[in-house]
Amino acid sequence: MINQALSPSFFIKFVLYLVIFSSLLTVNSQNKIKINSILDIEANTILIKQKITYYNNSESTLSELYFNDWNSSFSSSDSPLSERFVEEYNGDLLKPKKKLRGFTSIHTIKNEQNELLSYSYLKNQCDLFRIKLNKNLLPYESETIYLEYTLQIPSDRFTKYGVTAEKDYFLNYWYVTPAIY
Repeated sequence: MINQALSPSFFIKFVLYLVIFSSLLTVNSQNKIKINSILDIEANTILIKQKITYYNNSESTLSELYFNDWNSSFSSSDSPLSERFVEEYNGDLLKPKKKLRGFTSIHTIKNEQNELLSYSYLKNQCDLFRIKLNKNLLPYESETIYLEYTLQIPSDRFTKYGVTAEKDYFLNYWYVTPAIY
């Protein structure tokens, strides 16, 4: 947990730890993910540089890949998450100011040849986007994607994940992941 009253040296150590830890992060499954990140406590943001090696374990040739962006589930009052909260709990997610909502600002997406890749969020799905590949991904081959984006961390008052009023951070599903094919 992070508290505003902590010393600057602790803050520097924490950021260094976060950078080192996130740079070692690898998800052990069909896809590999490496993340370098910097937490900005003043703005409640995380700048992320992410490398995803996507393995096509299917028999299909793929021209586009799909990714989960759970942080953007908090971005809108008409997102699927907001609608579910209103149905099952309460309407708190409909009311907050933008700075209390979570969202993702994607800066660049590139392939291994350093070519820009186009992306778009799916209609009525602010938490799911597709990346158009510059060349097809054949069965049982891999493609490496480089993403750079900033996360606005949501308030914890909606799901108990996010940033608290005391500046403690509880994160879950905070980075972009490949969607299940």
